[in-house]
Amino acid sequence: MEKKKILFISSSMPPSEESQTIRNVYFLSGLVRQGVAVDVITQPGGHTSKFMQDGMPSEVAVFYTDNLTYDILQSYALR
Repeated sequence: MEKKKILFISSSMPPSEESQTIRNVYFLSGLVRQGVAVDVITQPGGHTSKFMQDGMPSEVAVFYTDNLTYDILQSYALR
């Protein structure tokens, strides 16, 4: 059986220090434990936290993009 893949688009990802980031890290960790491959598109964060960065599953591929590209991808995904 082929592994399921998810593209997760969120501005709240490590190393950003926000409550949404905590939820996203736990959500992505659960998906990885279930055998789902996850790619993330996000923006570079403001305040950073080593704790948040260390909590991110190493199996998750994170791609940082500039604000304009992020906004275009997010609006496309919301269609």
